Amino acid sequence: LFIHLFEYMKTENIHYFNLGMAPLANVGQSRKSFIQERIAALIYEFGSEIYSFQGLREYKEKFASKWQPRYTLYSKSSWIVYVMIALLIVDQKNID
Repeated sequence: LFIHLFEYMKTENIHYFNLGMAPLANVGQSRKSFIQERIAALIYEFGSEIYSFQGLREYKEKFASKWQPRYTLYSKSSWIVYVMIALLIVDQKNID
């Protein structure tokens, strides 16, 4: 399906296609990361039974030639699970 879509876009001279975000990719990698960010990194790496964040990134990687970073600002006292759920909701939302 994607291949046909990309071929069509090429004929229409459309250069970019947005596959959406890859939530939690690269979160918690800094030595200065909060404990909640490190937990999110563990969920990204090992939480595939809940939601395969890493699998989503790997799937999109097959098609992505360009990644643009997106940042989420939240307070240190935020509960990371709520932040992760909010990211999923935003990523799944249709844009008209």
